Amino acid sequence: MTAETLLPIGHAASPLTAWRRHLLLLGAMAALLAGLCRDDIAAIVDIWQRTGAFHHCMLIPPILVWLVWQRRSVLVRLSPEYALRGAVVAAVGATLWLMGAAGYVALFRQAGLVIAGQGLVIALLGWPVARALAFPLGFALFLIPVGSEFEPVLQLITARIAVWLLHLAGTPAVLEGVFIETPAGLFRVAEACSGTAFLLAMAAYGSLVAVLCFASLRRRLLFMAAAMVAALLTNGLRAFGIMELANLTSIRNPAVQDHLLYGWLLFAAVLAGLMWGASRWFDRHPDSPFADAGALQGLGRSDRRWRTVVPAVLATLLLPSLWLSATEPADRAPTPPPVAPEVRGWQRVGGVSDWHPHFDGATWIGQWRYGRGTETVDLAIIFFDRQEEGRELVGFGQGVVAPIDRWALMAEAPAPRNGRGDWLRGPRGQRRYAATFYLVGGTVTGSRIGAKLAAVRARLLGGDHAAAALILSTDGTDRTVSDFLRAGGSPQEMADRALVLR
Repeated sequence: MTAETLLPIGHAASPLTAWRRHLLLLGAMAALLAGLCRDDIAAIVDIWQRTGAFHHCMLIPPILVWLVWQRRSVLVRLSPEYALRGAVVAAVGATLWLMGAAGYVALFRQAGLVIAGQGLVIALLGWPVARALAFPLGFALFLIPVGSEFEPVLQLITARIAVWLLHLAGTPAVLEGVFIETPAGLFRVAEACSGTAFLLAMAAYGSLVAVLCFASLRRRLLFMAAAMVAALLTNGLRAFGIMELANLTSIRNPAVQDHLLYGWLLFAAVLAGLMWGASRWFDRHPDSPFADAGALQGLGRSDRRWRTVVPAVLATLLLPSLWLSATEPADRAPTPPPVAPEVRGWQRVGGVSDWHPHFDGATWIGQWRYGRGTETVDLAIIFFDRQEEGRELVGFGQGVVAPIDRWALMAEAPAPRNGRGDWLRGPRGQRRYAATFYLVGGTVTGSRIGAKLAAVRARLLGGDHAAAALILSTDGTDRTVSDFLRAGGSPQEMADRALVLR
């Protein structure tokens, strides 16, 4: 035996001991992460349980356990290591969590939690083990309840597919945003009908099938593309079927009223057809190993010192919470209610429209109507003395209409400078224009993302945590709002005159 093949004293007798030490350390760090993010873990599970688009996420944890168990024959041939690059991944997750905590964006916190967990596995088990667990680690991203943000786009896609099929079937249909008018009545493609649940469940299922049944990367990608297209078309077909059935029978048909069950049965049928069609192209043997342990063990030995990796991981987990504690805003004096600002050439008139903005948790909401000749504009000013969980200027359901309301968002409209424009549709089919401005930390923007970033900056740097929104609404056109803005000054000036921001 040559000198080069000799192992260090104690190394040959310690594989099990090494695994035990690394797993105990991983468990301790995971427990610390879970303790720091316990509220986010509870929120994730709550979303899985009560939101239809994420019910499939309840299956992800047991699937992850099964995927790791499948790779046990490879893992037992690997020696755990320490990898500083894992601490970098954990730091990315911790930074994302910090941004979410500062901006009260639950999705960022939840995504940061999962990514930090992935980083812990890489840091405390090493790069070879992480490569062997590459797919389970990636599949863990499906734990994040993300995807509902695409509902507005999916609503429009579903509506257009359904109208195209209605026209193909010879049924008259008029599309206006997410509203479809047919001889049977007026239909709205609601958020629950957007197909988000189909698409997200198909993405998780499709990725699992792609890895388990295909060896070729090209075939995996083609299967995933086919699965996503099938999910989109299925939802459009479901919407078409509901409306066509209503036109052939009645809009009060029980199958029309209870269409969610019908949709899932259709989805199951399409899923079965997709699997049957793809099965002839499966090219991976069920007993094929998922990784080559001999090739993996030589990877990533650049840093095996726990004295470097463990303190880096510990600091990564603790620093975000310490930073938030250091920049916690002080309590501010109560803010008086806003008053209607004077606008040159426009007079206050009695009453307001039956449209009202929706901002849960606002400190104050003021709404007034102004008139000039036959034109009227409703001005709404919403003020938050500080933002916190459940009291955010920008969040789910916050904005020009409530999630469930007589009024609904119809389409984007021409936007004024530094603002956002929307067309609204009322309960009697009436149209209304609304322009929204967010005022956060000296920034005026119509972008929800821009408002969030301004709030994050203020929170992390200890700035003013007050925030406001100014909404101008009219049953006229965007030109009416532009005239009102020229007469009233900038949104910031009008808000200041209303004594909202000081």
